[in-house]
Amino acid sequence: AHRAQAVPPHLPGCPPPGAMAQSPEDMPVGNGWVWTGMKTIKVPCEGEDELVMVDGEKGPIVNMADGGWKFFRWDNMVKGSKAGQWLGDMPQQFYQMSSTGKEIMVHQVAKTNKRLRDRFVTL
Repeated sequence: AHRAQAVPPHLPGCPPPGAMAQSPEDMPVGNGWVWTGMKTIKVPCEGEDELVMVDGEKGPIVNMADGGWKFFRWDNMVKGSKAGQWLGDMPQQFYQMSSTGKEIMVHQVAKTNKRLRDRFVTL
């Protein structure tokens, strides 16, 4: 089941909300992760499909508890030398990551967004 999700507000460097409205795509595989601009990806998450907006260069958008959003960064999730993703002051960018790394990030954002929404729905 698809859940309606709020579209993040327009920020400089991002397409306006109307430009992001599109049919969700299934999770890419292999070189399918290479694109420019924004896509909405359908991610299987805890028995439901979660829609995650992903910029081909900047990565997935994670919702914030205050109603805002930001691009999810790997270095906010993984610290240390794990998986070779942490490069000191120069963390690896989404477009530089392997398809597996991108898939992991998108799944993490799907879980985070779903749990945030569920938390507020039950209040």
